[in-house]
Amino acid sequence: MTDEEKHGGGSHRFSHKSNRVFYTFLVLIAIYDLWVSMMEDGGCCGQCGLQRKENKSRYFQLRATSRHSPSSCDGFTNEGVMIAAASDAVWDNRGACGRHYRVKCTGATNQGDPHPCSGNSVVVKIVDYCPPGCRGTIDLSQEAFAAIANPDAGKIEIEFESL
Repeated sequence: MTDEEKHGGGSHRFSHKSNRVFYTFLVLIAIYDLWVSMMEDGGCCGQCGLQRKENKSRYFQLRATSRHSPSSCDGFTNEGVMIAAASDAVWDNRGACGRHYRVKCTGATNQGDPHPCSGNSVVVKIVDYCPPGCRGTIDLSQEAFAAIANPDAGKIEIEFESL
């Protein structure tokens, strides 16, 4: 019996090569997705200061996999729905955990509804970390976002102050 017959012919080598190509393709897609996300939020060279007109917010949905999704601050503690995730600009190495912020919509971005603001403000508690790519923002829960703006806007300009 030849080595090729013992190891199932050349198909074994082909399947490893196919897997390698497939996983390389998946990695490239993930890198591209990360790059697109960073560019939408100002890119690597975007400003990350807390300038009032440069702050943007979008909402995040609570995961449906468990009643209380884990957060970077308090794990599985239920903090209600008026919550937010802090970006690097306010995260302060978990120092932002538990801080309350009054957030108000100040205008539209170039996406979604051109007049999204309701005129209301909302007080949110920081319970999570917004990963890199959302610099200079506070990401609001869907409920908090809806309290100050039309959720169809997706992303809005905000001003916020620590309470």
